[in-house]
This record gives sequence, C-alpha cells and structure tokens, in this order.
Amino acid sequence: MPDIIDSIGKRLKLLRKTHNLTQKEFATSIKISQGNLSEMEKDKISPSYDTLILITKKYEVSADWILTGETTLHKNELSENLDLKEMYDVLHKIMSDPDPEIRIWAKIQFRKTFAEYMPTKEQKK
Repeated sequence: MPDIIDSIGKRLKLLRKTHNLTQKEFATSIKISQGNLSEMEKDKISPSYDTLILITKKYEVSADWILTGETTLHKNELSENLDLKEMYDVLHKIMSDPDPEIRIWAKIQFRKTFAEYMPTKEQKK
C-alpha cells in the first residue's frame, strides 16, 4: 500500500503534531528556526543532513521514513521473531490508514499502553 503521507513536509508536520509540539517548540528541539521549519512543512525546502540526523535521533524515526515515507527493517529482525513481525504488520497497517485521525489516535493509545517502556521528554534530551 503506498504511503498516504506523500511528502517530507507532511511527514515532518505529522511527526511534530504527534508529539503535540508547536512549530517553535519542534524547530527549537532540532536547532533550526521556526521559519525554516515552516518552509520545510510546506515542501519549499528540505532538511539539511545535520537536521535530518537530529530529527532521527531525537524523535526515534528513520531517515527512510522522513525521506521516502517507508520504513526499512532488516529482514532478519522480522524473520527471526514472529511476534515482532505480527506487531509490525499491525502497526504498519494502522499507520498506512488514509485517515490521519486514526493514525493519531493509534499513536496516543500506543503511548498510553506502553508508557513505561517509552522514554520521557527529559530522557530524550
């Protein structure tokens, strides 16, 4: 199924909104200006290599996803762990849903359910 979030700017905006951040907060966290972030979200400019690295580390997303909308996992990771493959398949299906409200709802539910396993904002800094 093709990714419904069809641009870098839209994926950056989704990432920011998923973390409930304003443009200013998100921009500050990745060491760019709010204006640059706004231009990125409108697909007028692309993130620099340094910005891309900061985003991937701070928000634990792959560069593949930011740049292409696809997530790459090594085949061994899924073939060796069937439970992981099953969970990945379900999450991938949900996150590929064309309805952004479903994707956001799923992320909120995931965070609530697995909060004890997820780093806090302070731990990410």
